[in-house]
Amino acid sequence: GFVPFQEDKKVRQALQHHEYKTHYDIQNALVPEGMTTVDYQPVMAQPDLSQLSPFLQQYILAVAGGIQSSDPTNGIFVMLKDLNINRSNVDAYREGTMKVNINDIIDLQKKIENGLAGR
Repeated sequence: GFVPFQEDKKVRQALQHHEYKTHYDIQNALVPEGMTTVDYQPVMAQPDLSQLSPFLQQYILAVAGGIQSSDPTNGIFVMLKDLNINRSNVDAYREGTMKVNINDIIDLQKKIENGLAGR
């Protein structure tokens, strides 16, 4: 027939003690004394920009430097500089009250294409 569940308090206390000990050990793990540095990411190979034009090399390095700075929007504004978008007029773009000159876009595209071609 039906046997009702009967909790064994000693087993329950032993399991709780084991669980608490495991959590305590995880939270209080020690770092070995001889360890001085920890590398979380492997060092990546530096990109070879030698096949690009000097303009494109400077442009890529300026954008990357801006994105890696304390304010990553610096890199975005470097990319948008040739389109005459900067911090002072960006709100007009957000509101949709300012338009980009198509000639600026075409000029930037030509500069990038020429830079990729090595001219």
